[in-house]
Amino acid sequence: EHLNEFIAFDETLINSLKLTTMEACDPYAKQGEVRWYAPVKKDAMYLLGLDPSLGTGGDAAAIQVYELPGMNQVAEWRHNKTSIQGQVKILKEIASFIDSESEGRSEIYYSVENNTLGEAVLVTINEIGEENIPGTFLSESRKHGNTRAFRRGFTTTHSSWSRSDSRSFWCIFARG
Repeated sequence: EHLNEFIAFDETLINSLKLTTMEACDPYAKQGEVRWYAPVKKDAMYLLGLDPSLGTGGDAAAIQVYELPGMNQVAEWRHNKTSIQGQVKILKEIASFIDSESEGRSEIYYSVENNTLGEAVLVTINEIGEENIPGTFLSESRKHGNTRAFRRGFTTTHSSWSRSDSRSFWCIFARG
């Protein structure tokens, strides 16, 4: 029996009424701190997203893995004491695991939230070499007339959250 219960109905990324109807499920498998909810399929499409944190014990960093087109969550990783370099290493390990398990037959797409800490993530990805992470790095398209410098990944703002009914990074991310 799971003892998790949502007790607040304040504004959240996901409709709070939906949260009260959701049920927790046990992972299919664990690989270190990564919880897998389904096996990797060959010829499937996977979407990985990293929401970074400082790794100093406060807010947790998270990596979510979804199978497309159904947006079914197949894995997740969450930790609050992993350095940014470690977070990118885990993202790479998850992408490599999917690539290996699918014998290179699955499409893998990944991205990161590039607000504030995201800049350190982008530097770390550059140091590792984007070519060493299986898959394709997705970024927001450049907006016509925008004079800001282009940054890889996805920038989330209050208005970008508001554009989506589920109000999640994933809807923005999936729409690309």
